[in-house]
Amino acid sequence: MQRLIPIAAATLSSSLLHAATFSFVYTDPANFGFNDTTATAPIGGNTGTTLGEQRRILLEHAAAVWGSFLQSDVDIVIEADFQQLGGSQFSATLAFAGPIDLDANFTNAPESDTWYVSAIVNALIGSDNFPGTADIAVTVNESVDSSPIVLGGDGFYYGLDNETPAAQADLLSTLLHEIGHGLGFLSLVDETDGTYLSGLPDSFTLNLFDEETGEAWSTMSNAERQASARNDPSVTFRGPATQQALRHQLKPASVGISVNEIDSDGNTLSTFNAQSGNFGPGLPPWGISGALVLVDDGVAPTSDACESPFVNAGDIRGAIALIDRGNCNFDDKVERAQDAGAIAVIIANNSGDTLIPMFGNNEAIVIPSVFIGQSDGATLKALLPDALVSLQTTASLAGTQNSNIRIHAPNPVQSGSSLSHGSSDCYPDLLMEPSIADSRLPNLDLSVIALRDIGWPVQNLNTPHLSYELWASERIGEIDNSLTDDADGDGSSNFAEYAFGTDPALPEDAPTAPTIQATETSELYQINYHRNQRTADVIYSLTQTSDLKTTKAPSIDGIDFRLNQRADQGDEKVDVQLDAFSTSDQNFYSIQAEIYTP
Repeated sequence: MQRLIPIAAATLSSSLLHAATFSFVYTDPANFGFNDTTATAPIGGNTGTTLGEQRRILLEHAAAVWGSFLQSDVDIVIEADFQQLGGSQFSATLAFAGPIDLDANFTNAPESDTWYVSAIVNALIGSDNFPGTADIAVTVNESVDSSPIVLGGDGFYYGLDNETPAAQADLLSTLLHEIGHGLGFLSLVDETDGTYLSGLPDSFTLNLFDEETGEAWSTMSNAERQASARNDPSVTFRGPATQQALRHQLKPASVGISVNEIDSDGNTLSTFNAQSGNFGPGLPPWGISGALVLVDDGVAPTSDACESPFVNAGDIRGAIALIDRGNCNFDDKVERAQDAGAIAVIIANNSGDTLIPMFGNNEAIVIPSVFIGQSDGATLKALLPDALVSLQTTASLAGTQNSNIRIHAPNPVQSGSSLSHGSSDCYPDLLMEPSIADSRLPNLDLSVIALRDIGWPVQNLNTPHLSYELWASERIGEIDNSLTDDADGDGSSNFAEYAFGTDPALPEDAPTAPTIQATETSELYQINYHRNQRTADVIYSLTQTSDLKTTKAPSIDGIDFRLNQRADQGDEKVDVQLDAFSTSDQNFYSIQAEIYTP
């Protein structure tokens, strides 16, 4: 770790583009597909009263989800239909889609001599470069609904609520997936011989890399790309934003987390195996440490977190919550602890030491949670009330190779699937895997981050995705872009501007000191500061000194302070309030930001 700096605060500039909008051309004949007039009852938030209307509502809803994250002043046109594509009891193509037009060397093209799909081209130019032509073609397999054989004859689920019955195929997630291909999540390389389309690479393929040979696809020969297209698990997507974001999205597939009992000096005393849930963020690379507090919800059994507010909410705030399994959903337990101010959650089995996966649908969860065995839970409880623990990732993130996300590249090649999907080994499941196994995907996981890497202007990302290097290239340009430079001459380094969200090009927008307010007893100090919440490689810590001569004091541990409040301000900054405890009236506090380096 390096670069310690004082506190700062500010905002980032807003985008000039608007959220992307879509329009639709339905090409089905009367009483078929998107125009089917068969009466049907509303289901799962879908208010349509005919089959065709429900299908249109789903497609338009899926497009709107994508549009909320993309920026374009040009309408994206989707041409859509249903066709009877058949299938068997065990497998079927649910749908297929792709871009209709491409262009290269247009105005504002990020890379020369590179294909971009038409929707990206229009967004970057600011006008329709393909008038009278749709941008994306989507076809859905009508046989899934009409055949008593295809996939067991249970048909598509038409709800918008992500509550798909086990026997049905979720049409919403299918359409989200297919629109992603049309927006550019696909490689145009001929996987059978490694050749580029008309001699030019596409913006997705520019990010492909072979971890075994150590070579980017953009520098390979056709024969080398042909061989690499079959080289699973070594083909990865190395878009810089995706590289940063995957560590917050992906987790080890099974046991890959440790819960460590630590002493006040940070030494590990004992370690327990743990497993991540499929909801909420993963642990940061540097882990999470803090005081451990057993939840008391006031209703027996009091430690299952099935009631709120917690009796001991004041103790939970800023701590790691320990909760027992049972009586309510995992994600509900974690959300209640989050609402009480917990920074992470450990859930202990209540019936044995088997580590089980935790599943949930709650997209509001923003803190990590892990599962441990019953015996380990009992051991941790015996350490209370003065236990300190740390959570650490101990295994590779599922679906990665050399810390980069893998691309589907099986041998033999799977036409229409190879190279244009993420690995099915990713955990939690991702939208752009070859087979969609999870319908809870409204936030588009890493797929929208990947679109950013292939040229899309994006917005409203809820996953930290910037590294300093990426921020510097976007915010500063080619000059004054090192960590210690001061691009705007305001006395604050570029890294200070990055870490705390101030503008590196505006001298009047400079880092400022934290606001500190003491209570009447002078034993409790409330420390308020602002920071950039989109950083992926910054660690923030509180330091305390008894004089102003010590400019780089060691960080104080979580037993002496706690997180009191965190309030997101859009997708760019977060307001943070800490409660610090001190019996001295001659202590000085500051916030340090450090770049994390593996």
